[in-house]
Amino acid sequence: MRNTLLLIGIICSTIGSLFAVDANPVNTNIVEKVITVNFDQATNAPVDVILKDMEGHILIEEALNSQDAQRRKYNLKNLPSGKYTLEVYEDFKVTKQTVRIDGKTATLTDEIITFKPVCSQTDNHWSINLLLLEKDADIEIYDAQSNLVYTKEYKGQNKITKSFDLTQLKPGTYNAIINIEGEVFKEPVFVR
Repeated sequence: MRNTLLLIGIICSTIGSLFAVDANPVNTNIVEKVITVNFDQATNAPVDVILKDMEGHILIEEALNSQDAQRRKYNLKNLPSGKYTLEVYEDFKVTKQTVRIDGKTATLTDEIITFKPVCSQTDNHWSINLLLLEKDADIEIYDAQSNLVYTKEYKGQNKITKSFDLTQLKPGTYNAIINIEGEVFKEPVFVR
């Protein structure tokens, strides 16, 4: 009973913290061909900034701490015309935007925000919280030999809070793969 109350408390505080997070603690803008990423220094969270070409090659990759940097500028003046992807990985979310370069101008479009799954485990109970905002998601759990032991699809859900009783599984390490419309997250699951 005590473990159940603890688990419910963790789930409630986690969901509350997700909704308390400002919708855009890191914002991005572009002037001419210079992208500026502005950081919310109050969060003191690690932030990864990645710029990729359309073939997935990484052109810029930088790991920052939001408290150490107020803003960061990236000069794209030498990039040829075309489409690129700017990815900003924060503590609880991933933001992706398309960068379109056309001659001397560049624009940011198609902002897609994906909230990362929040997972916890108490004894042989594994819990996951997903803030999907009507996105589709798949949860799969694999054993150490890569055998699928659980799968579930969610279509157009707003949020998912699920707890798994793992007592029927053999002891060992499992992997949970959470796919939110192409953004894949991997979480360890332990059975004792």
